[in-house]
Amino acid sequence: MSYKKISFDLAGKVAVVIGGTRGIGRGIALTLADHGATVVPASRKIENAKKVVEERNAMGRESLLTSVDSTSEEGLERLRDEVLEKFGKIDILVN
Repeated sequence: MSYKKISFDLAGKVAVVIGGTRGIGRGIALTLADHGATVVPASRKIENAKKVVEERNAMGRESLLTSVDSTSEEGLERLRDEVLEKFGKIDILVN
């Protein structure tokens, strides 16, 4: 079975990917960036987020280096506020 590659444009969109620094989440973050989105890869470990943000920057994509505990309402609110302060919106949220 063969699959047709779908092309779509996410230029100007801001995506927050919870767990976007490893495994499937990292793959989603990379794919969104490949299609033009500004991606914020959220992780509990800032070291993991730094690696992905550096990859985004190398692709010519803007990002935000931050960490978040997604089990904490306060942590999620802080993440939301940081993204809105820097980019003014959130178009895509991947949990």
